[in-house]
Amino acid sequence: MFNTLKIYCTAFTTFLILDLFWLNVAAKELYRRALMDYLAPQAQVAPGLVLYALLVSGLVYFVILPASKEKDTSIYLFKAAFLGVLCYATFDLTNLAIAKSWPLSITIIDIVWGAVLMTSTAAITRILIDKYQSK
Repeated sequence: MFNTLKIYCTAFTTFLILDLFWLNVAAKELYRRALMDYLAPQAQVAPGLVLYALLVSGLVYFVILPASKEKDTSIYLFKAAFLGVLCYATFDLTNLAIAKSWPLSITIIDIVWGAVLMTSTAAITRILIDKYQSK
């Protein structure tokens, strides 16, 4: 149980750092320009943290924990990327389907980012956990 908590905290911290960098530095102007009509003046922190907690829970449960039995790193990373695509496509394709003038470019960028974010989080978490468990 403690090991699972350690894995979860490592994944959560990694996910948070990567996504906050993406949203506040790398893609900030892209989203601001493309989604000006959709964005609130200030983000609500609590729902964002709940979303992160759920996304990381899914990553840990469906990818990271089962990977302890998985020797093939490419399958592990593929599963993380696929989960990222599923999670981010749910949001973006729903918006594309029902929102007035939701940008296709944002949908594509977000889905790719979801794959990159989940894969990077899974890879960094695995590296850090393996490093600390070997000590």
